[in-house]
Amino acid sequence: MYLSPTKLKILSRVIKTLAEPYEEAQVRELVGHQLLELLDADYYASYVWNDAEMRFGTRVALHMDDTNLGRYENYYQFQDPITPIMQKMRCPVLMEEVMLQSELIRTECFNDFLALDGLYWGVNLFAWQGTVNLGDMRIWRHRQRERFDRETLDILELLKPAFTAALSRARHNGLFVESATDESLEMDFDLLGALSDCRSNLC
Repeated sequence: MYLSPTKLKILSRVIKTLAEPYEEAQVRELVGHQLLELLDADYYASYVWNDAEMRFGTRVALHMDDTNLGRYENYYQFQDPITPIMQKMRCPVLMEEVMLQSELIRTECFNDFLALDGLYWGVNLFAWQGTVNLGDMRIWRHRQRERFDRETLDILELLKPAFTAALSRARHNGLFVESATDESLEMDFDLLGALSDCRSNLC
């Protein structure tokens, strides 16, 4: 992975932000602004999974329409063909690793939700601590830009431990809580194997 001096400065700011004692929503929003610049992206959203209600909430979003996001929260998250799969991964995931772009653009979720704000190329990162999904990053580019690539995945993989630690500290009043043991992790190894094969073809 090669980053220009400008990108390295932005990456340094992201890491510094993740080390500061911000509240949960604050850290997700501040990092969102920085990641849009670092990854040459256009749109950002971040949610927290509510295990009791089996839905995403506590939205933070940049450059996306509030009304459209409300429709996602009330309906389209339950019709979303890609996010539930990406949520199970414990690494950054390109949307195209889950569903071909040609298939996605034929779905209701794309045409009636994503396309309304111009979202086209996507990459997600879900922060897990043991079996607890602490929060996520959903980053998108519009159609006129290049798709995300391996460098994007490498950057997000680099940031994942700090992002997870920052959300953990915020949730536990400044204390970092150690992850659960490996025996408690709910990992879908078939999905991870398929992701590895797909990533080899993409990169």
